[in-house]
Amino acid sequence: MTGYKNTSYKCASIKGFNLCSYVLVRLCSKAGFTLLEVMVAVAILSLGLSVVIHSFSTSLQALDTSLNLSKVALLAQKKLSEIELEDFLAEGLTSGEFEGDYSGFSWQAEIHPLRIEEDIWQMMEETDESIKILTELENNPVLYQVTITISWQARGRRRNMRFVTYLPVRSSSKF
Repeated sequence: MTGYKNTSYKCASIKGFNLCSYVLVRLCSKAGFTLLEVMVAVAILSLGLSVVIHSFSTSLQALDTSLNLSKVALLAQKKLSEIELEDFLAEGLTSGEFEGDYSGFSWQAEIHPLRIEEDIWQMMEETDESIKILTELENNPVLYQVTITISWQARGRRRNMRFVTYLPVRSSSKF
């Protein structure tokens, strides 16, 4: 390389090796890249691209899962609101399919009176008053347990999410 003057560049020099001179010689050389340099560059590029493609794939799966979980929460809330607005809460199991934008999602609602469990009976002191209160609650429950299950198909598997809440017994409700 004749006629080149390194006046405007500051070049790094590591143990007597002038980096600018090496780069300029490689750029001005008519020999081109060696096969080894090309293979290393292709390997690094391939590795980087595979990581990027995998990241996009994982991101899309996470987005799909997030979207489905948001829909499920919205649908469960909608179904619970419908149940709360009913004049009479019927004890039992009902099910159905959602329509429109939510086709592919199904629901199941189970409503039953909340009963006093045996552990509560055992925990209470056996006084006449506590036995009277627990017996009254056992015979006349004040809460319904409402279990809503939303089901859908995602990535070849059937998925379910269950929501449990409690609603007060209305005076018009009978068992």
